[in-house]
Amino acid sequence: MRTLLTENYQLALKLYGDRLSPENIEFLSKLSGQDHTFKTLADLMMNDVETGHYGWKEKDWPDAVAQLKNYHKNVFPIEDFSFDSPTPVVNTGLMKARADIIRTISKWPSLAKRNLKKDIAVPRTHRDFIVLKNVVEYIDMHLRFLENRDPKQKEIILKKIFSSDHPTFEEVQGFVEDKENLLVGGKAFSKAGLYQLVKKHDYDLKIVYDKGNIVVVDVTGQPGIKAIGCNSMWCFTYGNEYDKAGEQFDQYSYNGHVYAIIDFSQSQEDADFIYILIKPVELDSEQETVLYNMANEGLSDGNAARIIEFRVKDPAVFNVFKWENY
Repeated sequence: MRTLLTENYQLALKLYGDRLSPENIEFLSKLSGQDHTFKTLADLMMNDVETGHYGWKEKDWPDAVAQLKNYHKNVFPIEDFSFDSPTPVVNTGLMKARADIIRTISKWPSLAKRNLKKDIAVPRTHRDFIVLKNVVEYIDMHLRFLENRDPKQKEIILKKIFSSDHPTFEEVQGFVEDKENLLVGGKAFSKAGLYQLVKKHDYDLKIVYDKGNIVVVDVTGQPGIKAIGCNSMWCFTYGNEYDKAGEQFDQYSYNGHVYAIIDFSQSQEDADFIYILIKPVELDSEQETVLYNMANEGLSDGNAARIIEFRVKDPAVFNVFKWENY
């Protein structure tokens, strides 16, 4: 092992000994202990000298040493990187971006790191790390909106964000972009606004009941349920009708119908603000749930009719649920 470390040190001196000052070499020797990180640290310093950027300040060097000493091939590996390669592939921009990424996701729930494990293990170039840093910062900025949310609701949202359905950082970012209204606290939703929404999506939204605080909307397409459920966690409200979300609407709707039961007496942050009925109440059982709240929690277990009657307080509402082929 000592021979290997000596070779690493000797390689760096061979490459840079006549270009780095004795003071710089002494600084790096003390910093690294002349171990396997010495040559890579010399790469970084030489990059600064040659470009004139001097991206690493003196206070930054311990961070570089920590990154290298803790380097693992499955944790944000650097493409084509080797401690003993005579060709340097690292630079200060790459190392700083990588450090920022690691520092940021260390604050994320363990679920995130578990379901992003494969993407974390993908080797990346300098450019890849810069792009990923921007993606991670975007996600993290939106996660901070959840800090003051109800703990139970926050946990539900985090499970959706970092679901196994989103195994890459880009897919997590896509979900966050799609559900931005939900993360920042929900989009304002009034009855007047609902009528405007239905007018805009009249091809797949139709109000079939409006009495007191209760409005029921017949939804016959994925764009419509996405518009109605912009503050919800329903699986078919993110993405679009041409991808998985469209397939899920076709799968979970009944003959092309889903009914949104909106109760304007409830707080819009309450999971019970909107229920969705995805199949006739007659099909509801302990084995098949047909009624869900905005947190995508199944509510019925054989009691869908009773729950709707309790919420709406008008038996006539059941007459508006028509399930003929759309």
